[in-house]
Amino acid sequence: MGCSTGKGYVAGGIDTHLAEQIVAYDCGVQLPRWQGTSYISLLDECGGHTQAYHFHQFLSCLYEEQGAHSTRVGTMKDGKARA
Repeated sequence: MGCSTGKGYVAGGIDTHLAEQIVAYDCGVQLPRWQGTSYISLLDECGGHTQAYHFHQFLSCLYEEQGAHSTRVGTMKDGKARA
């Protein structure tokens, strides 16, 4: 993502929320935002992005949260649950 000023780029590995704030500031726009029916952000509504699509946050698009704890998303080889 970038903007017409030539700014709006951040290095990989930076926190996604901070990266979004940097791009918004550099480009003079609000992020995230809805523009009509389009969601405009560095990440989509499910917290994923890029051509090799992967998630950073909002796994609620994949898993339904139930109860007081995070949703169980896997079990390690040692048999312990991971959330």
